[in-house]
Amino acid sequence: MDGQRFDRWTKLLESRPNSRRGLLRLALGAGVALAGGGLAPDDALACRRNSRVCDRDGQCCSGICTHGRAGVKKCKRAPQAFGCTVDEDSCRTGALLLCPGKPGGFCVRLDNGRPFCAAETACFPCITNADCNELGIGIGGRCVKTCQACAEQTKGRACVFAENAPPSP
Repeated sequence: MDGQRFDRWTKLLESRPNSRRGLLRLALGAGVALAGGGLAPDDALACRRNSRVCDRDGQCCSGICTHGRAGVKKCKRAPQAFGCTVDEDSCRTGALLLCPGKPGGFCVRLDNGRPFCAAETACFPCITNADCNELGIGIGGRCVKTCQACAEQTKGRACVFAENAPPSP
């Protein structure tokens, strides 16, 4: 683990979790950090930013290359990414990569290759997004089948959530 990854991880530990959700997030962060390995930031492939010309989805930081005006394909913003790119994946890299545009969120790459800013997570043997939403942990759940931090508990399956669940009455 390089110094930059360690610094991000220790900053997360400094903020003490005050709920079950916070503990889950902390557990994922610790699991990701302990897993280590992955690609160093310098090894990541450069991707094309939004509005740049592209030929296919894999070239765009958002993972989305669509037809624009005059038939020219351009990279389009990914919904719920909040500044995360396809090169930033907390599950893959072994580092807790924070979302640039959403405090407290961390970047994950979904199975469709698009970036996603997760507010909550849980290692859970999900098959579909609906499985995650039934947990009641968060809102806007997505099932990720390739999360290294959950390899031992659920064979790499995890639920990531766009928003925290509202507090119980």
